[in-house]
Amino acid sequence: MSLKDLVHNIRNAADLNYLLTSSEQLEDGDRIALCLSLASQSPEVALGAFAEILKSYKNGDWRLRALALQGLAQLGCMNTLKEMRDCQSKDASAVLQLFKGELDNSRAGSELTQWSAAMAMNLIGYSSHSLNLASIPRAPEAYMRQIEEKMLGRQQYVRRLDPLGRRTVDYEDYLNFWIFGPTQRLFQARNPERQDIEEVLDRLSGYGVVQAFKTDDANEVTQRKIVFPRLVSMAKNYLSDPLDYLQSTYFECFLKLDSVSRENANKLAQILTFQYPINDINSLKDKTMEDLGLSIDKSNRQMSDLKDAKNIIRSLSEFHRVEKFCIENYDQYLEREKAWQLAIEKRMQDLLRLDVLLGYNYSLLLGTVASVESSEYDEIKSVKIRSISSGKLVGRKTHTTLLREYEHLKKIKDELQRDLEKISHANFDVIRTTESEISDLSEAGKMFAKWSIYFLLIVVFAEVIVLIVGLIIFVVMLLISAAMSGGGSGG
Repeated sequence: MSLKDLVHNIRNAADLNYLLTSSEQLEDGDRIALCLSLASQSPEVALGAFAEILKSYKNGDWRLRALALQGLAQLGCMNTLKEMRDCQSKDASAVLQLFKGELDNSRAGSELTQWSAAMAMNLIGYSSHSLNLASIPRAPEAYMRQIEEKMLGRQQYVRRLDPLGRRTVDYEDYLNFWIFGPTQRLFQARNPERQDIEEVLDRLSGYGVVQAFKTDDANEVTQRKIVFPRLVSMAKNYLSDPLDYLQSTYFECFLKLDSVSRENANKLAQILTFQYPINDINSLKDKTMEDLGLSIDKSNRQMSDLKDAKNIIRSLSEFHRVEKFCIENYDQYLEREKAWQLAIEKRMQDLLRLDVLLGYNYSLLLGTVASVESSEYDEIKSVKIRSISSGKLVGRKTHTTLLREYEHLKKIKDELQRDLEKISHANFDVIRTTESEISDLSEAGKMFAKWSIYFLLIVVFAEVIVLIVGLIIFVVMLLISAAMSGGGSGG
């Protein structure tokens, strides 16, 4: 049932009281929206119902009194409001005295009704003259600010749970103040307790999400981290359960007034619930070149759709922060998607390079095996060639399969290297034997050359001795000849 239908079914105070106290289908936010809608759409019924609630709950439920007080100031009948503002009747003067009585109430937990009375007086717009006649010394805004600051200060010391882990009465009163009172002021707090925000939003449901984004100068961190995820949940519920008219009404509040329609609400919901794909770089290792190309095409389509979604959200969204958060999410996704595309392109280049390199290595190994000249290797050469060829990839070429192919080639290369080393060792043994024989022959030649030199020296020495002896004989003969010539001349 829609909010409009609920208001239409309220004919008197009993009907309103039942919905506010007995209906399990309504959240606190729904109760607030119901009272405000009743005040604006059925002011006569609302006036009587609110008066009855204020009469019946004088010292009872602060929440119902607060709703009634606030509702009085938002009646959709300008004449009634003018009558109250000008205090032109006895009933109008009684209403002002009612507000004063709430301001003077100092009972525990009365901050909610005090603030509601001040807020109602502020909206009605009482003149300072009327306030002075009613012995109200300050302007309503001053009372509102004072109470709000008082309650904001309590967030640091209010005891939330008792020793048994149950919520305390003080904390319940504290929460009720923000739920049924100045909810938007809580969203403006600089450093609010996250628990308090969560509790308030849980109780207010969709109405609270709308109020959070309606708040001027709201804490952006609160909106982004706590409220925006709840808006996304509202969008999911809108798409999955379109017959939940009450919550649908809240979601449609996020559309601009000239754009409210089921079609546009569905568009907005689809944009808010867009599932950003999770890209896992490890998944690329099992993709072929064709798979990688399809992945880039898919990514390009998604990026194009998101660019269109950004234009739609700008044209439909009522709230700037909603638009901002959506576009920030899209921009972050686009950056991640661009990085993902670069990773795919790099993997494609790696696949191509690895495939070419493996093809070259196949040719190199086959050529190496074919060029080995060894009678011992001829018997297994054909086996090696078949072994190399059997590992060449024919089917899906992925990073994983190409690495497996590489391992196969590496194994063949290691085996070939060992085979070539065996052949080299055998040839080395033959060469070493030959070198030994050549070494022995060389030693004999050296001995022969040495003795030949010795013999030559002996021969030369003998010839020199013979020449010297011959020379001595020749000189002696000359001397004898000269002596004999001298003796003959003397005789």
